[in-house]
Amino acid sequence: ASVAGNITISSAGAGFLITEGVNASMGTSLLQGGTSTVATTLALTQSRIFLQNIGIVGTAGALWVSNISDGVSFKINSTVATDSSKIAYMIVNPA
Repeated sequence: ASVAGNITISSAGAGFLITEGVNASMGTSLLQGGTSTVATTLALTQSRIFLQNIGIVGTAGALWVSNISDGVSFKINSTVATDSSKIAYMIVNPA
């Protein structure tokens, strides 16, 4: 659906619910050796991909996204080569 104006959530305790799964805009991935490749048709070079560490294993590093392949995948990287943390991501594509 398309909305031409603002979206207002007017009840306390209400919010956005996003289904996770194959090719979903939100999910999790485990780093192995400080990296992880996420296969998804939603990743585009202009995507905004937000990352959050949700399960620190050992020493966690700073995270960044690289190697976005349109409609195929993107790579999550950590500044710590031994980082094996669980990372949550959310993909937002501009209209």
